[in-house]
This record gives sequence, structure tokens and C-alpha cells, in this order.
Amino acid sequence: MTWTFFGKNVTYTSSQRQRRHFFNPTEVVHTHTPRNRIHQERNRDTKKGNIMASDGCQPMERFSKKNGFTASGSDGSAQKSWASCPSSMRQQQNYPGTHQYSSGGGGGGGGYGSSTGGYSVSGYVNGYNPTLPAYPPTRAQIEQMQKNGQQFLPPPGQQFYQGGRKPTAVWDGPAPAGDPNKPKPGTPYYLKTPEESKFDPSVEQESVALGGGANGYRLPMFGCVPKNASKCLKYECVRHVRCGSSKESEDLELAKSAIASSSKPRESLFVSAVLACDEWGKVEESCDAVLSKLGLESLDLFSIEWPMQMDKSVTLGHAWKQMEALVSKGKVKSLGVCNFSVLAVENLVKACEIKPVVNEVELHPMLSQRKLVGVCRRWGLALLSRGSICAGVKEVREHQRLLDASSAADESDPKDINSILTRWSIQRGVAVILDEAMEDSEVEACCKAAKFRLNNAQKVCIDSMEPIAKLQGKHRFMKGPEGFQFDDPFLGGLARPGLEVNPL
Repeated sequence: MTWTFFGKNVTYTSSQRQRRHFFNPTEVVHTHTPRNRIHQERNRDTKKGNIMASDGCQPMERFSKKNGFTASGSDGSAQKSWASCPSSMRQQQNYPGTHQYSSGGGGGGGGYGSSTGGYSVSGYVNGYNPTLPAYPPTRAQIEQMQKNGQQFLPPPGQQFYQGGRKPTAVWDGPAPAGDPNKPKPGTPYYLKTPEESKFDPSVEQESVALGGGANGYRLPMFGCVPKNASKCLKYECVRHVRCGSSKESEDLELAKSAIASSSKPRESLFVSAVLACDEWGKVEESCDAVLSKLGLESLDLFSIEWPMQMDKSVTLGHAWKQMEALVSKGKVKSLGVCNFSVLAVENLVKACEIKPVVNEVELHPMLSQRKLVGVCRRWGLALLSRGSICAGVKEVREHQRLLDASSAADESDPKDINSILTRWSIQRGVAVILDEAMEDSEVEACCKAAKFRLNNAQKVCIDSMEPIAKLQGKHRFMKGPEGFQFDDPFLGGLARPGLEVNPL
């Protein structure tokens, strides 16, 4: 092939275009001549009519056969000039006898090194820039060396075929087939229905570790309130009794009676109570009153019921300090919160010494609070759901997608709405509280949630019940104390990209 450089024709063979040379990357490659001499020679050769190469290293006329350059030889004028370069001379001194790498021309297009000794790394002659990483030899070059009885030994630092890989510049086999399970272009990504998760009692989650599980405390997945504790504790899965504050004496008496009459030992039960908004100034007195009415020595969990300050002289921080003192005295094993938003949780955990381990909030398919669940788990808080079956709320219980989920249940699984809603919380790792308004049949249906799993079709139906972003937080059915307002569900945590947050 003939190339034209500034009006002069230079002929290259295909073997020359395939040639690849090596250089030691640890060696510093110097310019052939000092920069000022390059400009002097360029001006001199230009006056003589000798056009310089584009890199300013060699005059184009030196590539002619008159000056010793041939298509099959390896001792052209450019190679000879490189042999006098300080970098080339240093390579010859450091690696003597390197002429063994040279090839006898032919298919190799001149070989890998100069026959005069040292490596021929003249980038212009061989179409290769010595300042760039070297390429492995081509298959044709290796085969030609084998025909000439030469053994290919790469220069130091250029061991291309270590580990058994044959050096080659082309792909030896057919094009890789890729992942056989990957769908072909134009076909749906899911070629098959995703595998259904089977219910396995041996791996079923019965409780949630509190505080990372360091203290060994665990929150049971099923709990109840004192008004239905006597009938709920009959079921094996229910092991949590959630009591009220010290002001709810009737509930505490019912809880005491249910615990005493239960066949389950006290060590297997989880008993919790809450601190009312107007009790922040007398935390220890309220806790002692609860323990006295329950007849217990300690509580497994003591939580702030609402993040609402009634007494302006006592802040949440002051109340939490008093609760931390209860843990030090052994009256309470762990602390928690109720109805805390993302912002409230983050503000508390960043300022306290003993962090809360539970956040009790309203959760159901139309109020999934995914961001709150994620933030709480990131800070080590387990979620406890209230109002999970939305008793008496037709907007949820008669939702068309929930009815579709009931119809999509497997033959052996319950189709009851209470079972499906309870299982939806349990399956996402959220513990539940069976509310006081439940009838016996509803309690039985909820407890069946511990013996089956929702299939993929049911999960799709229930997840589609979640409202759009701007309606998040609109479907709250549990009211707080007078004057309490819920925070924007998108405040705190990481900002959701592309979402314009509007006040609710």
C-alpha cells in the first residue's frame, strides 16, 4: 500500500502494518534529539527539499531503499539512527544480547528488534509510538518466528502470555454466546414467571432483633392490647402484650390478669408500656406506677406515646434523659417511640445516648410509609404496626385491588381479608398489634398469617393500592391527641429526586 506524505510516495507492506514492537515501560523514553536540534534539522532539511516526518524525528527520504530501508529488513536508516539514541543505548547496556528477539523478516515484517542489538522501538518506522503500551504479537508473527526456528521471548516487563494465555491479537474462537438465560432482543425481559417463595416454618421469622440483637432482646411479630389479651395469648404466635400508660388503670389490670392466667411463662412474653404526653416531667413515677399495677419488676419496652410537648418546661430531650436513667436502674430493658416521623426519629437518635429500638406507627397498604420504614431500619429501629387490618375502614377493606389479592390466593391459603392484611405486614418484616376492636373470628384469621405466604400475584395487587406521592399520608385513620399534626412524610432522610414536595 502506498501512502503520500507531503508529495512523496512511501510504500508499506501488510506485514509492516501488522508489526508490533515492545519496550520496557520502566525505561524513560527520550526524544531522539534535543528539541533545539530538531528544529535546526527541520529547517535545514526543509531548505534542501527533505520534508520531515510528522513527529519531527526522521526525514521522509530516509525511508527509501537508497538509505537502507527495505520492506523485509530490520536495519533501515531509522533503526540505525535509533541505535544511537541514549534510550536505545541504555537498553542495550541493561539487556545485552537482545538481538535474540529479532526476526528474519518475511511474514513478521522485520521482526521485533534490530539485528544490531537492542530493541527496535522506533515508533515512526514501525507505525507504533514507543511511548504507548506495547501490543502482544500477532498470530502471523508468532507463526513466522516458529517457521524460522526462533523462540519467542518477550522483553522484560512484557510477559503477555503468563498464566497459559496464548498471545494473539485476534479472537481465536467464535463470538461469545453470552448468558443463555438472557432474552433475545425484542423479547420481554421476564421470559418466565418469577419463582414463588414457598412457606417454610423452619425459616419463618417469629421475632425481630432489637438494637441489632446485641442484648439478645427480640420483639415478637404478633402482639395484642390488654382488652383482647386473654383470647389472643391462647395462640402460640402471640407473645407481646402492649399496655398503655400509667393513667389507664383498667387496661393495666386486664393485662395483669391475662399474663397471670396465660400458660406461657413470663420469660417468653414481651410486655411493653408507653409514656403519655403529659408525663414527660415525671417519667420514673409513671414507670413505677405501671410496674406496680402489672405486678412486674421490669418492662421489656418503654416508649414515648406521642412526640408532642404538653409542658413547655420539659422538652423531649429532658424526658429522654429520664428514660435512659430507667435503663441504668434496671426498670426498663429497652426504649422506644410511637408515631415518630422521619424527621423526629433522626433528631432523637442524633442527640441521645441510648437510642430507641422500636417505632410504633400506623401501617397498612394505603399508608405503607416506605421511607419511614427504611430510615428507621437504617438507624436500628424495628417497626411495630398499629391498625394493620383497618377495622371498619371500607376504603381499605373494600378496595378492588385487595379483593383481587383475595381471589389470587392459592387453594391452601386463606382468602380472608384480615389474614391477607396481617400477612402483608409480617412478610415485610413489620411486627403487628392486634387491635381491641377485633372479634374472635378476626383474631383467629390474623393468627393464620403465621402459616402461609403471599404469592407474587397477591403482592402485586396489594402494592398497587399505595397512593401516588402527593397523596402520601392522606390515608391516616388513627387520630392523635388534640392539637397534634403529623409531619410531612417526605421531610428528613434523603431527598427523593424529581419530587416536588408540597405541604400536606
